[in-house]
Amino acid sequence: MDQPTLPSTILAKKKLGLLLSTAPDHPNAETVYNLSKTALDNQVDTYLYFIDEGVKNLEDPRFIQLASEGLKLFVCAYGCQQHHISTDGYGKEVNFCGLVILSNIIDGCDRFLAFN
Repeated sequence: MDQPTLPSTILAKKKLGLLLSTAPDHPNAETVYNLSKTALDNQVDTYLYFIDEGVKNLEDPRFIQLASEGLKLFVCAYGCQQHHISTDGYGKEVNFCGLVILSNIIDGCDRFLAFN
């Protein structure tokens, strides 16, 4: 299905922050993927932070693909440790970090949505 697009002048320079704390089998994962893809397609700077069970979504290649297309992907390093998710083998498109970065994303975005 084609994704809706808006004139780039409307969304130019807009920043969207997203938080995903649920596992890949939760409907939120699909919602966040689609929302991220649509935002990127509309030239919105998009920041995604995986936390808690959300770090398991790191194993979904679709999110890595979005990161290679411009999604700014941040993953809670502590959450990876707690859920035994390897942090090895990822390129510079995946940033393992802590909650200070999440706070900066919240402060720096025009809109922030949390999917818990």
